[in-house]
Amino acid sequence: AMAFGNYETTTNALSPMLYEGEQKNPKSRESFETGSAKIAPLFRGMQVLARKDISDQQVEIKVRWDINIAPASARGNIFLVFTFL
Repeated sequence: AMAFGNYETTTNALSPMLYEGEQKNPKSRESFETGSAKIAPLFRGMQVLARKDISDQQVEIKVRWDINIAPASARGNIFLVFTFL
C-alpha cells in the first residue's frame, strides 16, 4: 500500500495514535501520494527478514525493500524496522 499509493489502506494499518496524527495534518495525503508516486516505479519487492516480540502488545518486523536505483540497471536494498502495537 505504501509503495503503490494507497493512502487509505496504509493509514488504516496505523496504530490509533499515529492514525490520529495523520488525520490532523491536512497535507498528509498529498505528501504520501507525492512520495508514493516517486517510489512505486522503483519498487521491485519486499521480504520480511525477522520478527521480534518486544512485549505481549508490541512487535518489531525487519523488512528488506528491493528497489531500482540510478543508474536504471543498478539495484539496491533498503532495510527498515517497523514497530506494531
